Amino acid sequence: MIPKKAREFKKEVAEELNISEEIISNVVDFYWETVRKKMSNLSEPAIEIPNFGIFRVKHWGIDEEVEKLKRVIESKEGKFTQYSHKKDLEEKIAALEKIKITIQEEKEKFKVIKQARYDKRIKDNMEKQEANLGRSEEQDLQDRHDRECLPDENEDMQEMSRD
Repeated sequence: MIPKKAREFKKEVAEELNISEEIISNVVDFYWETVRKKMSNLSEPAIEIPNFGIFRVKHWGIDEEVEKLKRVIESKEGKFTQYSHKKDLEEKIAALEKIKITIQEEKEKFKVIKQARYDKRIKDNMEKQEANLGRSEEQDLQDRHDRECLPDENEDMQEMSRD
């Protein structure tokens, strides 16, 4: 697949739809500007773009990014000229921590759903306990007791041989 440049793409679409190339350019720029804002604002842990897929925040990189931003903030301490930049970094750290909490909540939610689904599957697949088709335990115990009271076969044989 050979990638197309935006200029070529916009021209082809404008000719195909009989619309000016400027309108197509404005629509495409607005769309991708909106996507970029959503991705950089960290408002959601995942963004779905039709025909492209789902873009998720790398949960394993959040802690590293927070540490990196904290080191940058420490280097800016005491410099009044860097105050606005420091404030932006603090907002970004807060957004990252909020996303991390959201991701953990989603994991817990899916873990509960998965466990409930597993429990239901186990419950549905368990065999039903059926009535005991053999003797009851009381009868079985009684039979054993009777067997113990009976004389041994050896004794019977010995008595028969004496007679």
